[in-house]
Amino acid sequence: PVTTDRPAGRRKAVVVGAGLCGLTAAWRLQRAGFDVQVFERETQTAGRVKSIQLAGCTVDTGATVLLSAYTETLALIEEMGLTPELEAPRGAAVIPRDGRLHAIPLAAPWKALFTRVIGWRSKLSLLRLIFSFLAVRKRLSFVSLAGARGADLQTLQDYCRQRFPDEVYNYLLNPAIKFLYLHNGESGSVIELLWWLGATGLGTPKSLRRGTSSLTDALAARLPVRLESEVVEVARSVAGVAVTVRDAAGALQVHLADICLVTTPAPVSAAICKDGISAAQRAFLDSRRYDPCFNITLCTRRRPASDALMFMLPDGFDAALATVIFAHHIGDSRVP
Repeated sequence: PVTTDRPAGRRKAVVVGAGLCGLTAAWRLQRAGFDVQVFERETQTAGRVKSIQLAGCTVDTGATVLLSAYTETLALIEEMGLTPELEAPRGAAVIPRDGRLHAIPLAAPWKALFTRVIGWRSKLSLLRLIFSFLAVRKRLSFVSLAGARGADLQTLQDYCRQRFPDEVYNYLLNPAIKFLYLHNGESGSVIELLWWLGATGLGTPKSLRRGTSSLTDALAARLPVRLESEVVEVARSVAGVAVTVRDAAGALQVHLADICLVTTPAPVSAAICKDGISAAQRAFLDSRRYDPCFNITLCTRRRPASDALMFMLPDGFDAALATVIFAHHIGDSRVP
């Protein structure tokens, strides 16, 4: 069957994916006057910012700490009425090395220079990083990296190996990138590091008391979202866009819309978009792969003796393990 689901006089938009990106896009479209429908393959919303409850503990499976530089995200939190639920995590990030723990405040990561996590020669070599940052700082944006085109030519690993002693990458910059982006520096761009340098020292990081997915929950409550509805094809039609959806029972239905936004992982997008992208674009999307990277969140019966918020792990540990986080120090409401 074919349905338009379009009220008279209103343009219709379909959004594929009910993660933070898809729900935010749907909310903006709805506010702009579109009749919106969101389709999500899974049984719940949130995608990569999902929060789960385990034995009374709130655990984020994705982003936990919100830097003050995430101005658009914080503005959306305010728009959803969630600002009173923001709280400041306690403690510092800790990097272990040679049997010692080196504490680095998240709000002032430059204080790593006053620890012994790296030697003084390595600290002096970081002056090169400052020059790299100054060369592109006016072109860096968290919302769009398009302005950094031309400077986005190396992975973080290649950049560091050419300029710094190995310990700078192994014990400082790669652990920081794994914490921030949940991938290794061998696959991420140096631009991610340079943006982060411009974002440091702008304020105290925050977290949401009920988990990061309380933001996606608030968005989903304001939108028409169909769960267990897998979009299998997006194609152009005489009416605009034809979106084919398979429901939980396996039945197919075609929805006609004026526009469609696909907010799924890149290989999924390549598979369902039948036209509108070139062969080169399709090949690029299909070749994108995601690093196997994860955090461990510790929810203990008693408050940990350590005052560390998290351990950022250097090379030499499991390459896929980014951080070990103490739920008590994310916020008191995270644990029973």
